[in-house]
Amino acid sequence: MMERSPKVIPPQITDIKARQDFLRLLVERMQQNPIPYDSPKFTRDMFHEHS
Repeated sequence: MMERSPKVIPPQITDIKARQDFLRLLVERMQQNPIPYDSPKFTRDMFHEHS
């Protein structure tokens, strides 16, 4: 079985303009693809693997 890292560290965007552009595009994309109101709700069990 492959070990998983306990932390996932995203790449750092050090350029302020690049960070602003990235965040602006991220928010725009989220607004263009909203989660439907009637989508199924996640339960605690759905987040855990069962074998």
